[in-house]
Amino acid sequence: MLPKRLIVGDSLYFSTVATGYPASAGWALTYYLRPLVAGPAAFSISTTASGDAFVASVTKTTAAAWTPSDYSWDACVEKGAERYTVDSGLVTLAVNPATVAAYDARSSAEVALAAAYQALANFNASGGRIKKYEIAGRSMEFDTAGDLIKIIDKLRAQVMREHAATAVANGQPDPRRITLRLANG
Repeated sequence: MLPKRLIVGDSLYFSTVATGYPASAGWALTYYLRPLVAGPAAFSISTTASGDAFVASVTKTTAAAWTPSDYSWDACVEKGAERYTVDSGLVTLAVNPATVAAYDARSSAEVALAAAYQALANFNASGGRIKKYEIAGRSMEFDTAGDLIKIIDKLRAQVMREHAATAVANGQPDPRRITLRLANG
């Protein structure tokens, strides 16, 4: 089915078989992709019949219009009034290395956490004299390092939740869970 990772701007060509729904019997297969975060647009990839298989072919021009992000996808077959979802999964659309000079793949919480750490370092290095900072696009003033640490703790928890959600969405275990297995001697 659909590869787990695609590069925005790369041509795409692959063949797949939907067991029980051969292309030669008139079935059509379409991949529907939806972003896991707000912002990028959903889109679809149509296939063409090749014997019993379906061939997906996307030009580099079409793929260049895609937005880098993580997407969930569903593969659906249709014939007449019938439609069935035959597979689903996750795919990452990675940035096109040929067109981007710099790319910050961090979430807004990760960027804010890095800014908060930097603000704490500056606060400590100045002996508490520098008290005004910009974190996550908001200007803030702190009286003590403890005030900054409260913000850091809140942002760190948010980043951990994001990482856990990404891991679970990719079929991996929740990194916040500790599994303990006990065995009799």
